[in-house]
Amino acid sequence: MDTMSESYQLMEVHAAEEERGKDRKADKTMRELSFYETAKRLVRVAQDPECRKGLEALLRTITNGSISIADMVPGAGDSASWVADGCKFIARRTGITILDLTPDVAEWKAYGSELGEFVTFGIFPSHIVESALQLKADIPRIKAAHARAKKIMDPNVIDAASTILNDNDVPVAE
Repeated sequence: MDTMSESYQLMEVHAAEEERGKDRKADKTMRELSFYETAKRLVRVAQDPECRKGLEALLRTITNGSISIADMVPGAGDSASWVADGCKFIARRTGITILDLTPDVAEWKAYGSELGEFVTFGIFPSHIVESALQLKADIPRIKAAHARAKKIMDPNVIDAASTILNDNDVPVAE
């Protein structure tokens, strides 16, 4: 009986190894399809207007945060804040909107916050005022873009890459 049970166990092991080999082949095929579909969806995210606005808002937030941190250094940081205000001035006059790091902040608020620099001899980080006001406007954009990107990247969505770019809803599999 020992030889019979050993033979049976060997047959089971061999069958299990064959199954695992089939599963590995299926997994490889799924990964290739998944990579292709993921690439299509990433292109879709990059082309989506709402996702682009959110990415711009995120990059603007990071830049404003960096300038605010630099502005905490008296003297050296002031120049970064003044350059940002100068870019705002140029952007508003020429229409080159990408130069404006605080497009939702009125000019008088941006320039008015700089008065704190003069009163405190450069100790007050004035750009933090502008950054906070802009962040209030940018957070909803970032959240909306994140939700939209999640919806596009959702594996339950049918062929997100071929949907029309201006639609508000991505079709979901039922």
